[in-house]
Amino acid sequence: MDAKMLIGGICLLLAALGCSQNFSEKPPAEAIKARGMQRATQSVPTTKPPPAVAGDRESLDGVNVVVPEGWRKVAPSSSMRIAEYHMSGEGGDAILAIFAGKMGTVEANISRWIGQFEPTDGEPRRWTRQIDGMAATLIDVSGTFAPGAMGQPQAAAPQSGYRMLGAIVDYGPKFYYFKLTGPSDTLDLWAPTFEAFIGSIKKD
Repeated sequence: MDAKMLIGGICLLLAALGCSQNFSEKPPAEAIKARGMQRATQSVPTTKPPPAVAGDRESLDGVNVVVPEGWRKVAPSSSMRIAEYHMSGEGGDAILAIFAGKMGTVEANISRWIGQFEPTDGEPRRWTRQIDGMAATLIDVSGTFAPGAMGQPQAAAPQSGYRMLGAIVDYGPKFYYFKLTGPSDTLDLWAPTFEAFIGSIKKD
């Protein structure tokens, strides 16, 4: 075998060994981690926002709302209310009373609403959100509801097992007050539609 053939054979052997090493070589830890993170990201399902509430849009003297299906609009039981809706449940009806004006500060009204439950079942929830450029303060409180509260029908005795979902929306010239009260079982049924209702508020 001459020198040229020997050198050529050695080169081929070295090339084959180099290719074999590249294919069998394990990728660095950083690459494995990156690929794993990519797969994990792709496998996480994307969450879609909840669908808008179905119903008719109605005006409330400066703002308009989508009234969910299943809510019954009734004549307000008090001259202070600009609108009133009832929702049925096995435990009894829940009543949404809506007011407008400037009846004290947001803080004073929220404190008064929570104070109408004595005792409460756990800590009341309170949070804020923006709705069509307006600041809104919301509460969720349950427990024993005191009778004779402002904007509520008179009752013979405190109502145990009650819940309230409330919202105060700062329109600027006035506040809008939304107060949904009734048996906890009924509010549990209609709570999602109340949240969608509040989220549907738009300025006229």
